[in-house]
Amino acid sequence: MKKLIIFISGILFAYTLTNTKTYTQKIEPNLLKATIQVTITQKELNNLIELLNTNMNKLKTVCQNATYSFIPVYRYINKKEVFENYKAYINATCTFKSSEIKKFSNIINKLQNAKVKLNSLNLTISKKEKTAVINNLKTKAYNDILTEAAILSKKLDKKCFATNINIYTPYTTQKRSYMTKSFASMPIPKQEKSLLIKTDYKIECY
Repeated sequence: MKKLIIFISGILFAYTLTNTKTYTQKIEPNLLKATIQVTITQKELNNLIELLNTNMNKLKTVCQNATYSFIPVYRYINKKEVFENYKAYINATCTFKSSEIKKFSNIINKLQNAKVKLNSLNLTISKKEKTAVINNLKTKAYNDILTEAAILSKKLDKKCFATNINIYTPYTTQKRSYMTKSFASMPIPKQEKSLLIKTDYKIECY
């Protein structure tokens, strides 16, 4: 909302105009972000470690962040603790181009002696593309403010200047998550996202 303040200093009339605007641009995400959990079960610790290393190396080709842990599993028989097996868990976050979803699916399906659960599959935007869009919005906002000051100068027949320009860049997104236990029919989400900036400023005329 615009607020016009008029004050008199001697014979000088000064006008201060304050305003807030929001600029939004829709964008088609070019990346997919998946979170997966891999479980490996083996009787022998050496076999478990070997499979763990093999599967971790495969995941590294598509996943940027993967952590693992393993524990011995026991059960009680006649009030006695009896060793059952070893379990290893891999939790990975994988970001890849949407066009590479088949490659991702193939690698996951080829993990050895592993049970894989896809926890989520989300659209996302690359940092480079996000930065470019926000910079364009900032430029548009700045140019619009200068244009508004120039138009006001002509209307009031005064010299108007834009001051106190503040630009905020909150990143808003509309996410859609997918939960599935199978990679055989992995869905490809289709949804636009919005990038926005908010600016507040003053235009002073003398």
